Amino acid sequence: MPASSSSAGRPYRSHSQPACIPCRKRKARCKLDETSGEKPCLMCKLHGSDCVFPSSANEVGGGGGGGKSPAPKRQRLRQAAKGSESGSVGDVGSPDPSLAQETPFTDSVATLPGAAAREETHVIGPVQSPDAQFIADYLSADPGSGPRARHMIVAQQEQYQPGRSVLFHSIRKYPMGYTESGTAGSSSCEVIGKLVEPIKDELIDVYVCLPRRRILGGWGANNSRGRYFRKVHQCFPLLDERAFKAQYKAEKNKISPTLLSSLYAHTIVYWRHTRRRGQYCPDLRYIWRQNSHSLYSDLHMTPSVSTISSLLLNISGRPLTSMIGNGVLLSSAISLAHSFGLNRNCLGWDISPGEKCLRTRLWWSIVIHDKWSSLTYGTPPHLRTTAHDVPEPSLAHFFEPNEELYNADAASVFVAFATLAQVLDVYLDHIYDLRRDTNDRCEDVSVDIQNRLAQWEDSLPAHLRASIIRGVNLDAPGSSNLRLSYLYIRLLAQKLGIDDSERHARQAPEPAAATQRKICARQAAQDIVHFVQELRDAALRDFWLSFNAFVLSSTVAFLLRSALEAAAVAVGGRQRAAGQQPARDRSLRLAGDMVRALRAHQERANWDLGSICIAQYADVVERLMTPDVEASEVIPELPQSVFSEFAEIDMMFPSLWDMFNGS
Repeated sequence: MPASSSSAGRPYRSHSQPACIPCRKRKARCKLDETSGEKPCLMCKLHGSDCVFPSSANEVGGGGGGGKSPAPKRQRLRQAAKGSESGSVGDVGSPDPSLAQETPFTDSVATLPGAAAREETHVIGPVQSPDAQFIADYLSADPGSGPRARHMIVAQQEQYQPGRSVLFHSIRKYPMGYTESGTAGSSSCEVIGKLVEPIKDELIDVYVCLPRRRILGGWGANNSRGRYFRKVHQCFPLLDERAFKAQYKAEKNKISPTLLSSLYAHTIVYWRHTRRRGQYCPDLRYIWRQNSHSLYSDLHMTPSVSTISSLLLNISGRPLTSMIGNGVLLSSAISLAHSFGLNRNCLGWDISPGEKCLRTRLWWSIVIHDKWSSLTYGTPPHLRTTAHDVPEPSLAHFFEPNEELYNADAASVFVAFATLAQVLDVYLDHIYDLRRDTNDRCEDVSVDIQNRLAQWEDSLPAHLRASIIRGVNLDAPGSSNLRLSYLYIRLLAQKLGIDDSERHARQAPEPAAATQRKICARQAAQDIVHFVQELRDAALRDFWLSFNAFVLSSTVAFLLRSALEAAAVAVGGRQRAAGQQPARDRSLRLAGDMVRALRAHQERANWDLGSICIAQYADVVERLMTPDVEASEVIPELPQSVFSEFAEIDMMFPSLWDMFNGS
């Protein structure tokens, strides 16, 4: 009888019911599950190995009566090695070209069936690519070379350049001795699936609007819930929406469980604003922890392009709970992106237009996360502009010409956010340059950033320019998030001027110029405070990247720095206290307005982006604004450059991250 249907009470060393190949190699007893009697056997399940039984041609017994000896050991090993062969140069993209034509870049949302599903493509680096190309061309001309001669130069032949053409080779998808089933990541995904089971379809509807609509207890066309359809994906498109919808509707079980769990966790923070009264809402922090477990397992077991989307969803998820963990996940996403060739221009590749757009969007999404995480976490950026040739951000490169699924306003916001990251990169290159002369003036960099920011403003579409620059009619999805980021880069450019003037104050004092720079910087911070104060419920429930939580805390830190410096100058007697008191009061008042506005948003709309700022600086602001506290009690006398040494980090107080211990 077939091994898959053998009885659980299989006799030891039975020839009629042979053991699986791994148990034979281990010389262990092969026993199937007593409840189901189906493979994998208990030993293979324990070891996490692939439970493979001998083929029917080599099985003994059945209807013949006479026993046939098993296949020779060399033949069995040769058959096993054929499935685990790695290193051959192979095709790029989807394993099945016919499937790739119907659902472009399906690997971003699913694992395709078939033998090729056990393999993954990996880019060949510029060191080996000339040799690999030469050998592959030679083998392809030899009809007897077999499947090892398969190769793919993704770039067109007329664009071939030694060391720069993009080649891929096939590698094992799973580590040796592991299978897809029974991993720790899949169990974490199952836990998340059970927790969100009553609201699964609603969460997916919030992320991408499914073709089918359902009426759920007051959920209708006129209900406010309709405004949140496809909100997250429109603002930050990390998936091929058409392929995801088709796969979710036809074969949902083929979608990556880690990707689905990341979507659930990422979307709950938006869904909870629209849930019905008394409707169950799962514990979001617990879901994020389970999702992180599944991600780490996925990185080790089956990393793919869909893993990159899952990582970015986790990193940008709210509320923020782990700086170090996000840094590790971002590094993994960047490493995978380079491994899959996302840093290369794919416009000339022989792949579908949908896959080209998705690869370009994914790369610039990684760039956005890299630059803003570098700014907020205080770590140097990973990516260099000279290490990629991906086309510049534009609607033509991000979306297909006949694409009807995306919102034009939201797409324009995403393009603008990607180009704004390039402006931020100029600031990051300056502050993380440890080899620059500290005596060099920062004024040139500050002017360069302001000029680039002005060019960025001119490049905005007409319907978006007034919203982002003046803050009026912030109706486009994600526009509030973009305006806050824009205002903060304006503040960063002004802060460079302050640091530069303080550093050179002893050599060539310019009190008027220094005062002017401080006033401009305080006005930039004031614009951020006023913007936060004017946020309404619709904007608070809109799309926000978690990085902007640091924008709020950094703005308050700068205002406190300005107030404390003014107090130190007054106490030190270097200038009349009456001249410094208004500046100190204005800065403290702005800091207090920010904290009060964040508390109001937190209480009214459960807006979590202000939690970090409140935890860090609420008590400090309250103490400084107490009339009984003199400036000398708070800060006796500070050197003039005490804050300029770490102006780019703005971490002034200890134990800022105690609120995240144990999470």
